[in-house]
Amino acid sequence: MSYRGNVEVNANGFWAVPTEQDGTTLLVHRSNIDQFGPAYRLSGAQQQQDVSSYTAFLFPNLTLGFGRDRIDSDSAYETDEYRRFFDSTCETRFARDIRLGILSEDSTETGLEVIRASASFKNNLWVLWGDDSSTDIVARLYDGSEEEWAGGGDVSASSNAGIALDLMAHKSNLIALLVDGADGNDVIVRTSSDGASWSSVISPYNPATLVGGGALNDNVSAHENIDAGLLAEIGGEAVAAVWEEGNGSIFFCSSTDGGANWSAESPDVPAGSGVTGLAVMAGMDNEDKLYVGTREGLWEVDTAPSTWTHRLLFPMTAHIDNCRRMTVHNGSLWFAQGVDDNSPAPIYRLTNQTGIHDFQVGMGLNTGDGLPSDLLGSVHWMKSTGNFLFISVGGGAASRNARVLCHNGKGWHSMVRHGTANKEIQWIDVSADDDATPRLHYAVRTSSSASDTKFLEQPLANPQSGVSIDRETSGYIDLPYIDAGMPLISKSFLRVGINAEDLSASTSNEYINVDYGEDDGSGGLNVRSNTDLGNFLSGTSIITFASNAGLSSRNLGLRINLIRDGGTDTDTPKLKDVEIDALPHIPILQRFSLRIDLVASAALDDTTVEAKISQLETATDSVIQVPFQYGNMTRTYVAIKSISYTEKLVNPGGDIRSVPDTNSQRAGFADVVLEEVI
Repeated sequence: MSYRGNVEVNANGFWAVPTEQDGTTLLVHRSNIDQFGPAYRLSGAQQQQDVSSYTAFLFPNLTLGFGRDRIDSDSAYETDEYRRFFDSTCETRFARDIRLGILSEDSTETGLEVIRASASFKNNLWVLWGDDSSTDIVARLYDGSEEEWAGGGDVSASSNAGIALDLMAHKSNLIALLVDGADGNDVIVRTSSDGASWSSVISPYNPATLVGGGALNDNVSAHENIDAGLLAEIGGEAVAAVWEEGNGSIFFCSSTDGGANWSAESPDVPAGSGVTGLAVMAGMDNEDKLYVGTREGLWEVDTAPSTWTHRLLFPMTAHIDNCRRMTVHNGSLWFAQGVDDNSPAPIYRLTNQTGIHDFQVGMGLNTGDGLPSDLLGSVHWMKSTGNFLFISVGGGAASRNARVLCHNGKGWHSMVRHGTANKEIQWIDVSADDDATPRLHYAVRTSSSASDTKFLEQPLANPQSGVSIDRETSGYIDLPYIDAGMPLISKSFLRVGINAEDLSASTSNEYINVDYGEDDGSGGLNVRSNTDLGNFLSGTSIITFASNAGLSSRNLGLRINLIRDGGTDTDTPKLKDVEIDALPHIPILQRFSLRIDLVASAALDDTTVEAKISQLETATDSVIQVPFQYGNMTRTYVAIKSISYTEKLVNPGGDIRSVPDTNSQRAGFADVVLEEVI
């Protein structure tokens, strides 16, 4: 057998490796390393994720709502991560399937200007409007058959800048809280038993009927947004919380006779910019308390003692939108932190227990790892109806499109997105009054002097119930970017699968289109709508990337577009599941096996066998990887995984019963296994 010595291990000279009979070909066994161990499930049936040739990532539903721009690498196999989205205008609240969003329809507000407040009263939804450049405040009811605001009457009319503040149904009356147009800085009430005829303006000079005479420093201007007061009912009494601008505080009045007469109460709650929220909920002693929102935070007012008491329950970073139109939902008080137009709004939930105020954080739009930009900005209104909590948010600046969102008990979902930026949705309500058809009403402040009212029909119905719901013509869902749990290596994204119902055979009716965004080549990501993958029709459930070749990228994000024809409003694709199949491409790593002749290697280096053995053992013990090269291959770095020796003694001498003979020498072979690690 012949040997050659052009093998390097750990830069320790030459090593003699046996060759074939021609004396020129080194005998080195080289093989690829499978970096993945066998995948198998210890119990239960095999699942889609267990397919050995690729990994499947499944989006089964999106009931957890907003909050995921990308799925973190260490969360790649947590199922709940695949139930969130980055953005959507579709109906994502229900687990069974995803459908087009509910159609936004126009209501009619003939000759009216700015809507301010609403209340359900005697089977009608009533609202207060400003009109005639704020010189008139009028009450209107919603006529569902005509989809318009009509009827009612003048609540207050004068030649000056009056502002409606709040409206409440109490006992047999509607109670309206106003900034008086006659004086311009008085906060007053008027009452009505039918919404058409309203009581005379209560004299601001009669203490027995005074609500807030002269409360403001100066007269309001036309269509001014001012938080001068709100109404509530507690213990069977009507309560008005009124801002005294000069004192920088809120005082309270109560009425026991349906709003005809009012008495002043004692507490003065500090407030730098008015009353932003007012709600009633059982306190930790199980007795109802008033909860008051101001720019400074959330206050609790105890109305049980003859002298009402108050305390700052939850201090907040000062903002004029703190607690704006907060509400009680499913036994808890929900209130929002005011923010600028570049920040998502935190929302808190207060649940009172015996002796405990339990404040829960993480209920708002600041959870997760990002939101679409139009959802940045303050919450403007909250409305609780059944199991759903609706809020209006955003729209306060350029590139900020206001939305109405719904919390389904698990997360926030989009109900409607207004198409024009920098227009806030300043009022929402839900009602089935008049024609027994549930509607989510909302008003877009289109200018300083005008509101445009719209509605969504059947906003509370689970579509699986079979109720007829009109749908938008299109909608989209931006799924989180995924990296298959391996952020440092490219994947071959193989295909996208769509499990859906009610798809047509062509794009002339209902279908689903998928776009995708991958790595942009500079360390960033292309937007999800960057490249069209294709259309999913009734006979198409799978589309492959690059005609089965696959897409090479570390990351992938999808935009799912749902589209219907323009003819039948109730038609919609029904998206049930999205599957992304990916094959992680692990760089090829190699394993080398070779037999070293220790004596021949020592001769090549003009050293001893003991020195060569020491070199091998030093390389084996090395913490860092050691260099390895043979022939004309490029030097690589390896870890020595194992060495097994076949040794013999050369020139043994002396008595076999004596201690080992130091004159004897070791010889033989070392079988070495080396592996690349990275």
